Amino acid sequence: MSMRVLPLVAILISQLAQAGTYLKEVQTTGGLQGMPQQTFALESWYEGDHVKRVMLGPDNNPMMVFLMDTKKQEVLLLNPAGKTYAVMPPELYQQGTQTMLQAFGVARNPDGTYSVPKNIFQKTGIKKKIGSWKCYEVKVHAPVLNGGKMTMWFTNEVGLNQADYVKTLKAQMGTDAKALAPFFNQFSALNGYPALVTTEMEIQGQRLSSTQELKQVKKLSIADKEFEIPAGYTKVDPGMAAGGALAPSPPAETKPPVSEPPPKSK
Repeated sequence: MSMRVLPLVAILISQLAQAGTYLKEVQTTGGLQGMPQQTFALESWYEGDHVKRVMLGPDNNPMMVFLMDTKKQEVLLLNPAGKTYAVMPPELYQQGTQTMLQAFGVARNPDGTYSVPKNIFQKTGIKKKIGSWKCYEVKVHAPVLNGGKMTMWFTNEVGLNQADYVKTLKAQMGTDAKALAPFFNQFSALNGYPALVTTEMEIQGQRLSSTQELKQVKKLSIADKEFEIPAGYTKVDPGMAAGGALAPSPPAETKPPVSEPPPKSK
């Protein structure tokens, strides 16, 4: 499993909140030999049918910006460093959603159908505070990708729930949404928002750990400009959009004109 998958999972794991909502979450990954622990913040703006997600680097500068219009089902990915943006084709963000679903033990079969485990989510009855929010523990009781383990701590104190999140996933999966109904039904039954998600999995014989924790939630009116492509950005091909690497398309190759050889003298 590529390390590039993790930021995409982080983007997709967050719910589509009610209108006029700002969230800040922090994700930390580590455990692989030779690779330092990585920590980055995720900022989210939600207003009506619009979603904006910003992944911040260690220097607190934007690394990747994800824009989504849930009504138009349009997804854009922006690279602030290169001032470029790409329109993600449906098959690309559907592939990302499928990657996220693998973390819950959902597998796509060779014939295009899906295998969805039963009783994926197990409420343990354990409760504790995460930050300032009272939470309850949910274990992902399924064969998680690469022998991993996932624990989620849900809170009902931030005014968010699963219903809109499931709608977003269904929109991203298009025609496959009906086949995934057994998963969506199980996930919809959970109440609240995950204030903390911890994941462990094995990669090349090493244990990779990841946490995503909710730090801040605000209810506020959000300006339309937050969901627009900034001036001066250049449109490019999606390329490696799933990893956030958007480079301008190379210019078409130009060749010098071919000159005709002089006629041979007789």
